[in-house]
Amino acid sequence: MDIVLFSSTNFGLRCFREAIVPCPEVNLAGIVTTRNTINISYSKTPVTIRTHADFSLVGKDIAAPVLFFDSSRGWTEISQWLEELKPTLILVLGWYYMIPKEILRTALIGALGIHASMLPKYRGGAPISWAIINGECETGVTLFHIGEGIDTGDIVAQRRVIIRDMESWCQVYDRATWESIIMLREQLPLLQSGHAQRIPQDTSLATLFPQRSPQDGQIDWRWSCKRIHDFIRAQTKPYPGAFTFSSGVKIIFWSGVPSSETSNEPPGTMLAARNIGEDSRWVCGDGCVLIVHHKTIEAIT
Repeated sequence: MDIVLFSSTNFGLRCFREAIVPCPEVNLAGIVTTRNTINISYSKTPVTIRTHADFSLVGKDIAAPVLFFDSSRGWTEISQWLEELKPTLILVLGWYYMIPKEILRTALIGALGIHASMLPKYRGGAPISWAIINGECETGVTLFHIGEGIDTGDIVAQRRVIIRDMESWCQVYDRATWESIIMLREQLPLLQSGHAQRIPQDTSLATLFPQRSPQDGQIDWRWSCKRIHDFIRAQTKPYPGAFTFSSGVKIIFWSGVPSSETSNEPPGTMLAARNIGEDSRWVCGDGCVLIVHHKTIEAIT
């Protein structure tokens, strides 16, 4: 089975190394990737891919061509290459652009991707971040057929991923990556043999969320302590972080923990740290105090 991989992230690189390369049914015919900074429709300025992976060396190791997609040049070069190659499958693992239907049709089976949610829930951008922000106790990964809609195609397989109360985005992302690797190990042989399942999504259960930008990380101190804690852990490094403004500076929060302490001070009030390991304590909208362990202070320019 000749596969062309579309990826530009560490997620895709791990799946490549731990699921695609070891699979005897797979011949990786080529890779389409991007640079670490891209232009994309939801941002007026170039966006840095926080989980970017460099696939250029990978291509040399496996003697497969690596093509770099640039949105300013369009799809012509990649389309012509795929028309000549005629792969069995296009596999999309960590990609940031809608792929035109003429590209998808160049592969015999079509194109499959992995989305980090239990589709049809959390279609769209930043599904793990949104799930944590919304206080979910689980998410998942879905292998599905890519069509013209946003994450709307038929489902091939799914695996659930637990979200624990104190986990950061990174921890959930790592576990989602591992579940994706297991799923690919199971499904690639079935795709090769023609025995993979194909289940239409129930659109009545669908939810859709937008991409997130750094500006979306501002904390509203009227929220409950739990919600603010979830908001912080959903956007910690490598993302730009949740933030607030205080006394002429921008304060970025990387980790914290809700406490049993309460205060009558107004929401957003910063209290002095009391114990070793604390950076500060902040009053939330429900009167509870959030203990911040790691933060960065930036001057406002």
